[in-house]
Amino acid sequence: MHRKLIGEEALEQKLQSEAGFTSSQFTGKSLSDQANTIYNADKILSLHGAGLTNVIFAKEGSTLIEIMDEAFVNVNFWFYANLVNVDYVSVIGESIDTDYSISKKRPGYADIALSDDLQRKLIETVKS
Repeated sequence: MHRKLIGEEALEQKLQSEAGFTSSQFTGKSLSDQANTIYNADKILSLHGAGLTNVIFAKEGSTLIEIMDEAFVNVNFWFYANLVNVDYVSVIGESIDTDYSISKKRPGYADIALSDDLQRKLIETVKS
C-alpha cells in the first residue's frame, strides 16, 4: 500500500477501546472471506483505496467511513455505497507528502494525518 494513515496504530487502539471496533486486514484473504467480513460489519472504516470496492458486499443500512486526504477527494466509493444503500461518511485529513508521493507527481499518493479533533469525531461516528 502506498498511502498510510499517520498514527494508525494509536487510532486503531482508541477505536478498539472506546468504540469496540474490530480491525481486519484483507491482504491474503480470499474474495469470499473479504465479502463475508464486509457483509457482517455494521461500520466499515478504511483509507481510500481499491479495497473499498468490497462495499458492494455490505448489507443495507451499514455505514462506510472513508478517510481521504485533502488533495485527493474522490466520489467513487460514495457512489458504490449509494448503489447498495449503505450510509456514507467521508473524513478528509491533511496530506503529508512523502518521497513516493512526490515522485508520482499527482495527488492521491500522500500519507494522511487526522487532527485530534477529527479523530474524536471519527470515534464518535463509529460509536453511534
